[in-house]
Amino acid sequence: MRFIVFSIIILTAFVSLAEDQTPLKVDTHDQYWAFDRTVPPEYPRKALKEGLTGYVRVLHTIDKKGRVKDIQVLKSVPSDIFVRPTIKALKKFRYKPTESNPDRTPIRTEFVMRFELDQS
Repeated sequence: MRFIVFSIIILTAFVSLAEDQTPLKVDTHDQYWAFDRTVPPEYPRKALKEGLTGYVRVLHTIDKKGRVKDIQVLKSVPSDIFVRPTIKALKKFRYKPTESNPDRTPIRTEFVMRFELDQS
C-alpha cells in the first residue's frame, strides 16, 4: 500500500520592518512565528496514478493575523501538477506569534512543500 508523505522545508524568511522598507533577511521564521495549524496538501490523482513525486518552492507572507498571503511560486517539479494543491493547503495554514514577536511583525518566508510516495 502506498502512503502519501508531505513535508515542509523552511528555507529563509524576511521580516517587514515597515510597508515602505525592504524586508530584512533572517535565518528562520521560527523567531517570529510558530505553526499553529498546518494542512497536508491533497495529492493529485494523476500524480498518484502515475507514481509522480516532486516539490513546490514558494515565497509567501505571514500577516499580522498569522494568515498566509501573497503566495508566489518560485519553482515546481515536475511542471505544475503540485502547484494548485500546495496553494490550497497553504491558504489554510495558520501561525501564532512567538514570545519574541509580541507586535506580530509580518514576514516573508520561503519554503518547499514536498510530495512523496512511500512505497512500503
